[in-house]
Amino acid sequence: MADISLLIGSTTKLFDLAIENNQKQFSVREEPIVPLKSLSDVPGYQDLPPDKVLAFVQTNWRGGMGQKEHFLNPDMYADGQSIDTREPNQIFLGPLINTIGAIAATIIGFEFFEEREYAYSTTIVYKLSSDSLTWNPVLCVTESGISAWAATTAYVVNNIVKKVVTNGYVYICTVAGTSGSSEPTWPTVVGDSVTDGTVTWKCLNAVTADTIEYVAQYDGYIYVGQTTGKYWYSDTGEAFVWTLCTLSNAVAHILAIAPPYSGTKDMLVLAKRPNQVRTSISPLNAGTGWLDPPYYIGDENSDITSLIILNGTLFIGKTDGLYALPVDGRPVALTPEFKEKKDSTNFKFHTNWQGVFYGSLAGDIVEIIGGSSSVFATDYMGPLERSPELAMTGSVKGITRDDKNLYAVLLVGSNYIIYTGRERRDEKYGLRWEWVPYIFLSTNACGAIKVMQR
Repeated sequence: MADISLLIGSTTKLFDLAIENNQKQFSVREEPIVPLKSLSDVPGYQDLPPDKVLAFVQTNWRGGMGQKEHFLNPDMYADGQSIDTREPNQIFLGPLINTIGAIAATIIGFEFFEEREYAYSTTIVYKLSSDSLTWNPVLCVTESGISAWAATTAYVVNNIVKKVVTNGYVYICTVAGTSGSSEPTWPTVVGDSVTDGTVTWKCLNAVTADTIEYVAQYDGYIYVGQTTGKYWYSDTGEAFVWTLCTLSNAVAHILAIAPPYSGTKDMLVLAKRPNQVRTSISPLNAGTGWLDPPYYIGDENSDITSLIILNGTLFIGKTDGLYALPVDGRPVALTPEFKEKKDSTNFKFHTNWQGVFYGSLAGDIVEIIGGSSSVFATDYMGPLERSPELAMTGSVKGITRDDKNLYAVLLVGSNYIIYTGRERRDEKYGLRWEWVPYIFLSTNACGAIKVMQR
């Protein structure tokens, strides 16, 4: 009986964990999985007859993916799918993927508020139920794309409809059933109900004919920024309890929490494309509102893509580079050399890990070490940059992290792949990044990724 069985395509490969010189080695019982020519640079392989060549024989694969032809690092392999090899003498298959309350929309982001997960598309915000089985709509910002009510039609809980002749409100099904033969009299008070045949509807909210840009939490409230209109906010994140902001300068394309420039209370930071940044410590309707005039970051020829807090400093990502906004309020261009790599996704996806910034740049991931006025070091360290022998290019679709690893979603050709990597000091090769193809999603699009834990 084999120690490990791997299904590769339609073929099952059986592996043994062999022992030689008191070290475990991986071997395969069958014909080589990789062509003999790929092993020509490995000492000793070319001297063996074909029936004796082992596809994999090495003490470990800790170096991860990226080596295809030259085999300069004996602990690296070429590529794979849904595998983690970074622990010595061990192989871990990728994690089991569970579908949790599928959403019939393209998700563009996640947020965590009051111990609960939120997901959002460009039109609807969803909250995950306490049993983690259902994504319940809690806010819908537009009638566009929402089906009009229909007579004698079966509806299920969480279906959203609009009036046949629209009235500026949307309605959510709270009791499943079949609608009546004629349209009900729709309430226009948020939270009020109406019975329709055997269906019960509730007025979910008034709509703004807008699109959602960003969701963030600050000081006990969850905020939903919109493209052209002012943001929504709620202290519970439940349906029927959202307030539309009436403050001036409240169009929020991106939101983030930053340490204060003065005082002790963290401030909420708002970015509006192309280059405006404002701050507030009282962003509710009854509050003092937003800084005016704003900070202008760079010029209007490049859009803000992100707000980043690193080591107490506010950084602003733009399509043409990275800027810092220190306490004196004077923006500093940190990466003028990136202007020639201007791209709509530059710094859009990012995370901080172990005091270092990692962000998307020109189709790869860049590591930036720096302060409020200068950059000390930059390095491309993504999985494809570190794997030139694979000759693959891709585009970054998301970056996140946990305590031990970075995770990056890349679209490579037509396939979405979640890579995981970490920097480790090897006794022989020194400090290096080790990436593995952790989850292979094939053509299943991945619109957002985030590590969240209740």
